[in-house]
Amino acid sequence: MSLYAFCPVGGQQGISVQTYELEWFAKNYLKSKYIDAVILLPNVPPKEQRKRIEACKDHDAETIYWERENGRHGWCCSHCGSVTQWG
Repeated sequence: MSLYAFCPVGGQQGISVQTYELEWFAKNYLKSKYIDAVILLPNVPPKEQRKRIEACKDHDAETIYWERENGRHGWCCSHCGSVTQWG
């Protein structure tokens, strides 16, 4: 699953996530065709993250960098994973 690691495109620590993980999470937990609207958070069970998404009110309060294996990247809410900016 996703993990906190060095992200080479951004040159910084962040969430490293694979495309297949995002596809799985979007399909099975978000019921969405958009795989990059929410980033799968490390060490947070998917059911818990879905609860966080529903409860989160301020996605810009604390963000974290994320990056996929293909170099696509951006920033997401550190609490719920909702993407606030794409790179």
